[in-house]
Amino acid sequence: QEEFINKLSSKYDMSKIDYTDRSYCQYKCQTEYYTSLKIVFLNFLYLFFIPIFITYCALVNATKNIFIKYEKEINNSAIFFGNDGSVIPESVKVKYSIVNCEKQFMLKKKDIKFYIKEVFLRYPLLFYFQAKILYKIAFYNWNINKYGPKALIVTSEYSYTSSILTKYCEFSDVEHINVMHGDKLYYIRDSFFKFHKCYVWHKHYVELFCKLSADFNQFVIEIPQKFHIIDDKIKSDNGDGRKIITYYLQTQNEKEMISVRNNLSKLNGSYSIIIRVHPIYTDNRMAEKIFREYKIQYNDVEINKSIADSDILISMYSTVLFQAYLNKKNIVIDDVSKPGLYDKLLDMESILVNLPHIKLSEFLFQKVVFR
Repeated sequence: QEEFINKLSSKYDMSKIDYTDRSYCQYKCQTEYYTSLKIVFLNFLYLFFIPIFITYCALVNATKNIFIKYEKEINNSAIFFGNDGSVIPESVKVKYSIVNCEKQFMLKKKDIKFYIKEVFLRYPLLFYFQAKILYKIAFYNWNINKYGPKALIVTSEYSYTSSILTKYCEFSDVEHINVMHGDKLYYIRDSFFKFHKCYVWHKHYVELFCKLSADFNQFVIEIPQKFHIIDDKIKSDNGDGRKIITYYLQTQNEKEMISVRNNLSKLNGSYSIIIRVHPIYTDNRMAEKIFREYKIQYNDVEINKSIADSDILISMYSTVLFQAYLNKKNIVIDDVSKPGLYDKLLDMESILVNLPHIKLSEFLFQKVVFR
């Protein structure tokens, strides 16, 4: 990945690279993993999508008074294109009246001209590249026309459309703001991007993204308020005086879950152990079967409450561990249940391995004593 990014970056003057070329470079990074056949197929498919989509958007524009209920009377509005508003930093929440986006599309003549000039004429044969950008322009345009916002707030550093959309926002006199919404590793999917502002949780992420050729001048470090959650008043007592360990499952398969169970069995008795399932990735039935001797915690228990109740938090690489660190909890990285993963986290510059932590192997076999 590093070699590929360096080779790609060397073709440009990175102090002067423009928005379209940044999007193209991010596209190249992402399609590096595609086969040639897949790229040919996607370009062929989206060759037909583009005129159909433009026609659809033109029809919507022609009947916009039917479809759009204008709400431009909202003062100083910002539109949020995301699922979890709690990741928006407080300074942004204070500055804007935030409304959720609508999944609707519209293109005007000025948008078509922008697409032709900035995208089509620059990369005329990359129809897959063009199509996703055009789709996002139409998505942005509907919401800009409806709300007349001062800013668009997104969680899109992973999208190769992000940089050219920053230029489109300038074209529309709107600020393009990205907010971090999950942990990041060295992964070329998240490369070359440029927003007007990009909020990250720690200086580690600024350094990481800059290594991935993102623009340095966009970054603002601010931790979302939701991460500062520990309140002794909401901490429960398990009643027997033992410290509480919560293990946060993620994408573990059956073999890995069994390994987790076998490792935790060495601690059972000395600690009160809770297994927290991931709301999306964990197979709950499998977890209930494998961890039947432990208390299983579901998403109905707020994550803030879960962290507050726990004395020791264990996971392979969950963002929960970063949140626990911020709130002065003991964090343990599981380097046992999936051999080689810890070394990969080091290799991919995970923030977790750069924070004060204990490895599970040390906890299990060297009798580490936590405060």
